[in-house]
Amino acid sequence: MKKLRLTALFLVIVTVISALSACNLGKIVGGNTGNKDDGTDGRPTGSRAEADTTQTAGALENAKPGDKFTLGAWEQDGNTKNGAEAITWTVLYQHVGKALVVSDRIIEFGYFKEAEKDQRFTHCLYKDSDVRRYLNGDFYENAFTDGEKKLIMSTTVKTPYVEDYKSKISETEERVFLLSVDEVTKYMTGKGSAIHGAPTEYLLSKFGSKIYSLRDVDGFGKAMTWWLRDMGDSSDKAACVEGWETKASAYGWDVDSKNGIRPAMWVMYDENDVIGYANGNVEPKEDAELNKRIAALKVGDKFSFGLYDKNPYVLDGYEDLEWKVLDEDDTSFLMITTGIIGQSTFMDAKDGKEPEHADWSVSDLRRILNGDEMLEKLFTPQERAKIALSHVTTEGGGSWKRDGGPDTDDLLFVPSREEIEKYFPTEDERKLGEVSYWLRTPDFVEPHIKYVYESGGLGDNEATSYSGVRVMARIKK
Repeated sequence: MKKLRLTALFLVIVTVISALSACNLGKIVGGNTGNKDDGTDGRPTGSRAEADTTQTAGALENAKPGDKFTLGAWEQDGNTKNGAEAITWTVLYQHVGKALVVSDRIIEFGYFKEAEKDQRFTHCLYKDSDVRRYLNGDFYENAFTDGEKKLIMSTTVKTPYVEDYKSKISETEERVFLLSVDEVTKYMTGKGSAIHGAPTEYLLSKFGSKIYSLRDVDGFGKAMTWWLRDMGDSSDKAACVEGWETKASAYGWDVDSKNGIRPAMWVMYDENDVIGYANGNVEPKEDAELNKRIAALKVGDKFSFGLYDKNPYVLDGYEDLEWKVLDEDDTSFLMITTGIIGQSTFMDAKDGKEPEHADWSVSDLRRILNGDEMLEKLFTPQERAKIALSHVTTEGGGSWKRDGGPDTDDLLFVPSREEIEKYFPTEDERKLGEVSYWLRTPDFVEPHIKYVYESGGLGDNEATSYSGVRVMARIKK
């Protein structure tokens, strides 16, 4: 299995190979120069009456992924005389007090970054792109009333890229943004027709002959390619969804070509819940179906809990994370994943040097597994609320008396040697195919850590090496 850091398991890393120039808005959308507000460039004409956003908030509170609602207005039917039409949005993910949404249809057609005059190749990161400026400028300012804008959250958007052969993340503050490859893979792949990009009648009437990616999709209608915010396989390309396909493309299209623009945003329907959850003061609403499944568990059962990207190199969607119930007490079940969730070092080399000491309490693997980013990647808020904080004790190195390290309190942890031998006493029971995986028990040689071989036998490995990550947790009854 190809090695990669756990922090990058759920990101499709794309290559960026040159310095990036600043982008100007220019003619990002055909005809939309921002000079006049007559409806011919997609923007609403005149001023709109303030919408009743309480209805929107009420609809979102009980919405599920795939549900639709309207917010804002943009020209869509091609008849500029009857005013702009309400924008329909699709709910992708429901959080506590907020929802990630994307426009149901492609509502604009434009450049990721418009080429300079006589410039053959254009390079641009999303943070510097014309499309980002357009979405947070002309589109945001004109599509929504003042009351509607209050529902649209300012969000820190993370975008992966590679520079000088090193993976990096750019962070930008957005109201409206493009989805990432990972977001499409997690929330849209395998979820029916939502991933197909259907242009509005306005786009078809104005740019139909220029939309070279337009295709007919059986059972859906016309679809076209739409931009994502990740870089493609070089810095002159941006990732996209080829509308007739059912997955994202990490290879991308030239940034100075035109493709569909499908805005996404986080819509807040309960500010108190958003703030309270962020501060640890508000619990998500109970998931009755999840509680029912947990209540029916017994030792030995297998149980789906959470989602993960089994193969981030194939954009085939996220899969159920399967666990096996190992043990129980009065308040919780002890569980372990039936496979690995990826590969990682146990500890990272710092400044190219190996650590002098390694144990679970100070490991980078522990920090990553229990970080908010990883927990949010794997679990919904309702699932995360069911994970009990476990007091984790790691035994030392047997006859050679190496200290196992201080006790820790963790939500997620990897098994110790004693636990793997107790619950999987034979090598055949420990095997997970052609992969090894970490244990948290130290070996007598610093900084080596125990792990399970592909054969199911027990060995040791340098803490800075890569091995599979098999996770344990306690789930509240």
